[in-house]
Amino acid sequence: MNRDDIIRLAKEVDAEISAFIDYHYDQEMVVFSKGQLERFAALVAAAEREEWIAVAEKALEALELRTQTVRVADEGRDYKLTMSAITALRAAIRARGT
Repeated sequence: MNRDDIIRLAKEVDAEISAFIDYHYDQEMVVFSKGQLERFAALVAAAEREEWIAVAEKALEALELRTQTVRVADEGRDYKLTMSAITALRAAIRARGT
């Protein structure tokens, strides 16, 4: 997520957004009530889940087009994921939203 996404989500929960300028950057200050903050956090979590689901779906598409496995590098480790593993991962990410 980028800065614009965060501001958009803050506006969705009617948070108070004030622009201010410091010596180095134009910035926004966002003020949330407790309820707004909880709704904002839920929106951020949902958006992050959707981004990871999209990653999993792209991996599934790549698998369908090429082979039955895909390699994923993470911090020096190399994982070989199968279509069923990615499908399970996608389902697990979706389940976190319920």
